[in-house]
Amino acid sequence: MIERLLLGPGPSNAYPEVLEALSQPVLGHLDPVFLSLLDETSERLRSVFKTSNALTLPISGTGSAGMEACFVNLLEPGDTAIIGVNGVFGERMCEVARRCGADGIDKHQVGHIEHYNPVMSFLEKAVTDARYITAE
Repeated sequence: MIERLLLGPGPSNAYPEVLEALSQPVLGHLDPVFLSLLDETSERLRSVFKTSNALTLPISGTGSAGMEACFVNLLEPGDTAIIGVNGVFGERMCEVARRCGADGIDKHQVGHIEHYNPVMSFLEKAVTDARYITAE
């Protein structure tokens, strides 16, 4: 097989340790070894995100899958979402927020330095006006 060097945002080259792990037999989702790995990974994620929430789980999927999982668990009908858009991914975020029932989708074009001051002012006002902001 030809070895390629991938330098884009993804897919990217895997470390040799990853390739070796992928060559091992697949573990079933109820295998005790898998459950132990899941528990360890979840505990490490709680440490990284400084939370004690027992429902902290890794999500196997694309960035879009992770973003959608976040939005459907965070946004409620009538909420306002502030989204910086600099391409297809940002536009997709707006669409998922709309599908989650967000009434106010404040979409801001970003990508150039002159775009950030108005966005930062808007965010500062939104944080000041917010009823609560939490990571739990």
